[in-house]
Amino acid sequence: MGKCLKSSGIVSADVKSRAAELTSMLESSTVEAIVPPWGGELLIEILAHLNFSKLAALAPKWIVGYSDLSTFLMPYTMLTGIATLHGSNFMESGYNASPTHKHWLDTVTFSTGDVFTQTPAARYQVDFTRFEKEPEVTEWNLKETVKWKFLNHELDTDASVNVSGRLIGGCLETIGMLPGTAYGDIASFANIYAPEGLLLYLEVCEINAPAACRLYHHLKLAGWLDNVNGILIGRTQAPNLGDFTQLDAIKSAFGSLDIPVIYDMDIGHVPPQLMLVNGALATVRFGPKDVSITQNLC
Repeated sequence: MGKCLKSSGIVSADVKSRAAELTSMLESSTVEAIVPPWGGELLIEILAHLNFSKLAALAPKWIVGYSDLSTFLMPYTMLTGIATLHGSNFMESGYNASPTHKHWLDTVTFSTGDVFTQTPAARYQVDFTRFEKEPEVTEWNLKETVKWKFLNHELDTDASVNVSGRLIGGCLETIGMLPGTAYGDIASFANIYAPEGLLLYLEVCEINAPAACRLYHHLKLAGWLDNVNGILIGRTQAPNLGDFTQLDAIKSAFGSLDIPVIYDMDIGHVPPQLMLVNGALATVRFGPKDVSITQNLC
């Protein structure tokens, strides 16, 4: 456990201490993975205090998590070329993985060149366990039926698409702040590491539908979709605003694009979560006989 771990405030320590401890863990020969307990709120503060050129020269190790941690995972992968795992946080490690998904502990044992496939969960969780009250919980409280959807083809039972690219993405509210900065140069990442194009995945934690819509458009206006072959969007319980829904936000920004958009996927804040390796070459298949995501760790 790090020293910058426990606090009653919105952050666990001052920004320089947090950046120094993360750097120390990445440099350590005894630390094999970094798994924060939860997502956090203000990780963006530490980006300017990290030497990404120095980090790129270190031996790779897994960094695992989601939510605000994607504010670091995405730039780290893009600037260093080192894969990261967008999956569950440490507080969720006790849960057994869905039969259709991988657990993060299994995912980080894969080797270069391994291939693994995940399919939609049968159900997802809407009522959340308080970890401090039930620390030994092992099963998700899965109630609602999962159904991935293909934008603009929701009523077409024969709709089918296969789309491939290198995975990159994260929580919309946090990575949506990165375009136009040194930490959001997705074009350079695509040119160096993804000549085959990208699969951009996004998920909304809690902002309402118009706010999400604005950020989706912001990504598009910033050129983030120029090298994207497909967009993957996680299901959300974030609020609508009046008659304007989260789906309306997706349609407003992406509905007219000539690239496939698969939404309500098992990504992010509404468990169970897919394990998504930033930098992996992935293929999403959507059709009557095969709905899946396959990742090749090449």
